[in-house]
Formats: sequence, structure tokens, C-alpha cells
Amino acid sequence: MEPPLCQDAAAATEPRLPLRPAEEPKSSIGRQKGRNFEAEEEIQLCNAYLSIGKDSNVGTGQSAATFWERLTNYYNEH
Repeated sequence: MEPPLCQDAAAATEPRLPLRPAEEPKSSIGRQKGRNFEAEEEIQLCNAYLSIGKDSNVGTGQSAATFWERLTNYYNEH
């Protein structure tokens, strides 16, 4: 079988996928930027992230929700 001479011929032989409607852009109306962290808060947040993220007892088997819950608890306790 010879290759098609133009793209239209190739498109006719390939299966077509249904087109999805374009997603509407998310609006930022009504939302405000939160305040910046203080330097001490940023350091503590980094420490919490490193402590929870490198915990070999739990490993990578935790869900995202569990990870962020543990990180929040660690941050609030220290």
C-alpha cells in the first residue's frame, strides 16, 4: 500500500476522536491574593515539607490529601 499523497487522504484513513468543548478560563474575580509568609513561617513550611516528604516510614504510598494533612499538622505543631 502506498502512502497517501496529501494530509487529507491520511486523515480520511485515521480514526477520528471526538472533540471536547474548550474549557472556559477560570475567573479570578472576587478572589484576592493572600498575604505573604513571614521569613520564619517560610522556613518552618520548608522544614515541614522536607520532614514529611522524606519520611521513609510512610514512603510514597500516602495520598495527596494525607500528605497535606500531615504537613499541616507538622507545621502547626512546630
